[in-house]
Amino acid sequence: MEIQRTVELAITNKELLETNCDILIPANVQSVITNGNVNKIKAKLIIEGANGPTTPGAEKILEDKGVTIIPDVLANCGSAIVCSFERTQGLTDTYWDLETVNKKLKERILKAYKETIITAKEKDTFFGNAAWINALTKISKAMKVRGWI
Repeated sequence: MEIQRTVELAITNKELLETNCDILIPANVQSVITNGNVNKIKAKLIIEGANGPTTPGAEKILEDKGVTIIPDVLANCGSAIVCSFERTQGLTDTYWDLETVNKKLKERILKAYKETIITAKEKDTFFGNAAWINALTKISKAMKVRGWI
């Protein structure tokens, strides 16, 4: 008779954030990477899956250390984009197959990513700031077109 043992390896959230890894994806809650723990972050790439997981102070420290941060508004924008596709389809009574949705989604995300990189370089700023600059610029243009400002 063979006895099987289950070994449970528990890791705390603190330990998870401080794990030696190349890519870290904080994807649960905001403000988990802060000035208090930023110097223990070992990842070279952070992809923000949650909304606002990195505080502004921690973001600056990480960027100054050469850590690349893909901001939340870019990394987790897919669901918002697809919601806008659904609205467009509903308003126009046209419906796209999955292949079309995925193709359009990929185009939009890649365009946003490229625009973010360009703006970051032009403005000499972090990706997070660049993504917000692009978003606010688009909102401003839309408001002008509608005659709101």
